[in-house]
Amino acid sequence: MTIISNVDNNKKVNIKNIMQEKNIGINDLSRFSNIRIDKLQLYLNGEFGDLNDFLDLSSALGCDISKILDTDNYIKWIFETRVKEKNNFDRHSLDVTFVDKTCNILANYYHYFKYSEKKLSKSTYGEYPDHWNLFTAILDRIRDSSYYIKKANPHEIKRGLIALSFYDLLGHVYNLSSYINDLLNYFNVPIPSNDKHVIFTSTRSLTGNDDKYIKYLRSLVSSNHSIATSKHSDYIDKGDTHYSPFASWDSRVIDGVSYDINVVIRNNSETLYDYYISTTEIYKFIQMKLYSLLLVLEALELQVIKKRHCFSAIKLKNEDDFNEFYKYIEYLNNEHQIRIGNERPETYEFYSLLFKTKLNDDSFYHKDINIYKEVVKTEIKKRSIYLQTLKIEDYNELFDHLYIMYSDYINDNDLGYEIGHVSYLTDNVGSSIASRINAVTILNKIYNNKNKYEEYNNEELLIILNAALYKVSNINYNS
Repeated sequence: MTIISNVDNNKKVNIKNIMQEKNIGINDLSRFSNIRIDKLQLYLNGEFGDLNDFLDLSSALGCDISKILDTDNYIKWIFETRVKEKNNFDRHSLDVTFVDKTCNILANYYHYFKYSEKKLSKSTYGEYPDHWNLFTAILDRIRDSSYYIKKANPHEIKRGLIALSFYDLLGHVYNLSSYINDLLNYFNVPIPSNDKHVIFTSTRSLTGNDDKYIKYLRSLVSSNHSIATSKHSDYIDKGDTHYSPFASWDSRVIDGVSYDINVVIRNNSETLYDYYISTTEIYKFIQMKLYSLLLVLEALELQVIKKRHCFSAIKLKNEDDFNEFYKYIEYLNNEHQIRIGNERPETYEFYSLLFKTKLNDDSFYHKDINIYKEVVKTEIKKRSIYLQTLKIEDYNELFDHLYIMYSDYINDNDLGYEIGHVSYLTDNVGSSIASRINAVTILNKIYNNKNKYEEYNNEELLIILNAALYKVSNINYNS
């Protein structure tokens, strides 16, 4: 692992603090994050490494990436150690391994975009009333374009020396850069190095920046653009027009820099002249652009924190505001989705069913159901506290576990298959028949009887099953 002595992770102490708060040792963290202990120790010492590792650490510790990684220094470290000094940086050097994982983490924030009230610039984004559809479309394009650039061989198709495949590659490089810039602009994050040229050496004496330069090249040498442009004032004199009949493979060293593409350009004053570019620099440009996805993730995390803070100041309705307790549960379900996103709405839906359904008081299971309902009601009230404060210390785990409880009883009685196949009881699908059979199997085991439960419909049977599971699970939560 290459390290620059003056660039390290200033947030290393946060990793140690979170480990201490959650009582996680280095061996457990290594197992949870799937990172070798020797690598993990380097990270605890403040060294940098693969972005995938830090994303996995973030997941294992249950914290934002910005909590444990100094993103500015990390991107600087990537540039200095893995990009800047490489003379032959090609598609094989390009690292896209972290792209899918980063995009998937971004896509987990469904609730932020689905319920966003942010006003989009029509001139930039057009008419997009649904932020979620816009956001996921961009993420899909980023995944696909990064994969294409990594796999595409720019030398594959040529006519003589004419770099035909390169035209297509450059179009994808420009598109991928634009997609990531769209995300950066969405969160008002300054585009890295947007005030100067960092990658492209042949243009450092000019104004403009790396993004503008890629846009200029795309205007001349791309399969998805015309062959002439009078725009791009940083590279074209006022009133002039640049035309490019072709680009060819032509390796040469100019002022100590290796170039391999010769773009032939005509303009209004000269008949013809040569302009050289480097595919190494183009791959370096897109590599650093991909790493700026980390800045998007950091900005999103910050916006979610701000949004949570705003929501915690908005007082929730309480139980007394509803004439039926199940309606209160449905309200909390909706608030959970809006405030922080809810990956298990089916839990709320079942609890609503539990309090909506009226079973016969003479039922053999009436006592067990009432005990179960009281426990659930207590946890619902606790969950309302968490949804109000949105503090992790107020989160009650038992709320999540009381629905289709998987306990030692299930393991001891070899009922893992049956418990895993009862979730379709309340769905109007053919598999609900199999779910009913599995539910009855579990209940007969718990109550040591052979009741076929014909008098109960599927919803009632699901309630009886959950009450019975709670009865035999010996729960000792302090939630």
